[in-house]
Amino acid sequence: MLKNISVSPELSTPESIKRVLHSALGRIGKLEECVLLDYPQHFNIGDHFIWLATIFYLQDVLRTKIKYTASLNYFSEQEMDQNAGKVPIIFPGGGNLGDLWPQIQDFKEYIISKYRERPIIIFPQCIYFEQPANLSKAAAIFNAHPNLTLFTRDNRSYEFALKHFYNCQIINSPDIVFHLVPQSLGEICLPPQRLYGQLRRTSFCWLARRRTPHYAYGRGRS
Repeated sequence: MLKNISVSPELSTPESIKRVLHSALGRIGKLEECVLLDYPQHFNIGDHFIWLATIFYLQDVLRTKIKYTASLNYFSEQEMDQNAGKVPIIFPGGGNLGDLWPQIQDFKEYIISKYRERPIIIFPQCIYFEQPANLSKAAAIFNAHPNLTLFTRDNRSYEFALKHFYNCQIINSPDIVFHLVPQSLGEICLPPQRLYGQLRRTSFCWLARRRTPHYAYGRGRS
């Protein structure tokens, strides 16, 4: 039998959760331009809603210009540098921080270790590591970055991040998908025309136009 669970008034409705989300993400501060990496090149609809919510938040709230986007298989260092310069790098939220999805984690670690001169922000994530060696490796890379902000979307991940990623700025918040409240399904599935220029540059479009990726992790350059 389920016990009664009291819910904070701040988290009692979708609208109130959205306000808490915006309050947490507001700690990012001003962000004129950015790179948005790790487009979800798979069919998990939840990750695609997270991706859309991230774009809506960056453009509607922070007024950020997204200079370059890509998935891990279609990421090009040369194209990113040409299109974006040294702007901050953002990873979307979700449930892929850890060793359950090693390719995605390897991509994060590669970017974080290579681009230490740029601010890096990871939007609200759940964290799970099964192997201690993988956690130790990730912690060493994350803690070596001088300006890494990690948002978590649950209390367990928040406490875990505070313990292991102690040199990073750790902020707990609701899932970024709550930014879509209270937009209609039509507004979410059919982004406004002003977003089309950004969305068409995601790796979904790269996938339609290219036969081989720029860089497939674990397989070397194509």
